[in-house]
Amino acid sequence: MALSSAGGISGYPTSVLRYGLIDVKPLEIREIVKRAGVKFLRISRVLKHDLESYKSYSDFVTSNNQAIFDTIPIPKWSAAEELVEIYSERSIRNYEADTEFKNAAEALRQGVKDTRSLSSFIDFVLQRLESRMADSLESEAERFLNSNLQLSFFSKFVVLDYTLVDYLKAMKQIVRHYEIRSMMPRAKSEFRIFSKVMMEMKGKIAPVIDQMDVCLLSYIRLDRYIELWNSESYDELFRSKFLDIRKLDYSTFNELDENFKIKHTEARKFLLEIDPKIFHSEVLLEDDPTAKMFNKLFKSPLPASYPRTQS
Repeated sequence: MALSSAGGISGYPTSVLRYGLIDVKPLEIREIVKRAGVKFLRISRVLKHDLESYKSYSDFVTSNNQAIFDTIPIPKWSAAEELVEIYSERSIRNYEADTEFKNAAEALRQGVKDTRSLSSFIDFVLQRLESRMADSLESEAERFLNSNLQLSFFSKFVVLDYTLVDYLKAMKQIVRHYEIRSMMPRAKSEFRIFSKVMMEMKGKIAPVIDQMDVCLLSYIRLDRYIELWNSESYDELFRSKFLDIRKLDYSTFNELDENFKIKHTEARKFLLEIDPKIFHSEVLLEDDPTAKMFNKLFKSPLPASYPRTQS
């Protein structure tokens, strides 16, 4: 999936929302201001974040990569600590280079006064994701042509891209609902009510983010495993290469692939319970030949397993 293989925070929609949204805490600020020589009490509300959960984006991606490389077998030429550092540094470089995305995420982390900023942030992530769908389709087609893995194997990652788009739409729908509630008269006049609404929102979105995090983690583990075992040095990790299934251990590959299929199915069912109308009936970009190719695969059953490879 090109969207996450890019290595930046924009490639991980679930992580983006966890990093910038889920730790939100409502605060009421009381201050004495003076206007025209008259003092009066001004009460304002802000949504701040618990910066102790992740002090920086560097801490955030490092923690994610440690969870990944602690759970997959790695080649003898590599070390888990080195891989964590290399992949984290790559994500950080991409994050720093993407100033528009970085500014949006960090601004939300620092706190906002208008609750509408929450759904605006999700909409920003969604638009970014949708704008790169064509590139993602092309990337998976290129990976298929430069491998001996089945086309249906890569089609699962295209489906995942669209699952993530639908996930963001569901999240925006949920957050927007609570934003509207937070602007109702009682919530605007009573901080207790406002705080309760925001806490209810967190309780609603947290399990959705958790579900998609598990799904995406299962994909990344599979993707990293294939990339690692088709490389012979750290320098080859991010280079275009032939993906040879014969270089993979059959049982490990099948286990990771099966785990991803299960977690992806569970995530889609979870989203379906939120909104039965949420899923696309077909892939967009209907005039694109690559999209047409993958679109046909959506209705085709995926193989239960792959031919046994040599360890």
